[in-house]
Amino acid sequence: MSQYDDNFAPIDLKDVKTYPLSSRSSKVSLDDFAKPIDPSSSVEHFISSLPNILAAKNLKLLVEQVWRARDLKKPIIWGIGGHVIKTGLAPLLGIPDGSSCERIRAGP
Repeated sequence: MSQYDDNFAPIDLKDVKTYPLSSRSSKVSLDDFAKPIDPSSSVEHFISSLPNILAAKNLKLLVEQVWRARDLKKPIIWGIGGHVIKTGLAPLLGIPDGSSCERIRAGP
């Protein structure tokens, strides 16, 4: 007995063709996976241990661009939404007491 409406018939799988997973090419290899790090590792080591795919690849690129801007003595301007502050992430931005607006207005 189906929990769904009786207007739905079971899917007919007779024309489905399968093939071995080993014959399928993949965009990701084991070398792309994140590497475990020691808990006492530096942030730099943590970032370098991230996989070079998807959002981690974007984060690594962002870190590289921020460091480049810093080396070139260019301004680094962050645009963040209120969720970053209200979810308690302010200390990760170097704002231990969460007083982001005052800190931003005051500058470095």
